[in-house]
Amino acid sequence: MDNEERLIQEIVNREWDFFYNTQNIGGQASCQNDRKTFEIMRKSQWQTCNKEILDSYLRDLKEAEKEKHNLVTEKYARMMEFTMPEEFEKIKEELPELKSEKKDIVEKLLGIHLKWREEMNAKYPKISNAGRNLKSSDDTEKDTSVETYLKGEFLSYSLNTLERYYSYTIKCKEENINLVYENLNNMVKFYGYKSLDDAEEKV
Repeated sequence: MDNEERLIQEIVNREWDFFYNTQNIGGQASCQNDRKTFEIMRKSQWQTCNKEILDSYLRDLKEAEKEKHNLVTEKYARMMEFTMPEEFEKIKEELPELKSEKKDIVEKLLGIHLKWREEMNAKYPKISNAGRNLKSSDDTEKDTSVETYLKGEFLSYSLNTLERYYSYTIKCKEENINLVYENLNNMVKFYGYKSLDDAEEKV
């Protein structure tokens, strides 16, 4: 295991602790007992990032733990603004205040990532379309869209991590690297496929 793999494993371990201890309306969800799937999903994502982002996000996790603030709980709470607006109204005052700089960066990131996802939906419909709807307008209490999930994810990052992730996203876009493709390709390899094309053909 190289340094970057160790870094990703530490991030995922800390995220799992936050995820497992997140209190849901209606009690613990079944996915909170499925560490294997959680690790595949999170590692697939973090493997698309550079060390600068990973270092910054690990600092976020450590700082949050020190302050007894659960970043995964915050992520899912942010999603509730769109999936469960009435419940969100009851908890929104408990969430950290959002700076305008964060909101602006998140909106720019969403524009890029949703376009990447649309490309993947068209090219790999069986794999890319197998999960969430694309837009927040399609959210329900039981179905969270890609847009809403990403918004919750990005808003849980510190401004420092977010700025690094945005710079990296712009660089990838300029180099015609689709990070959604990279994420999905990592994921299917964890499940034993050779590539995204191989998975699309066989599922």
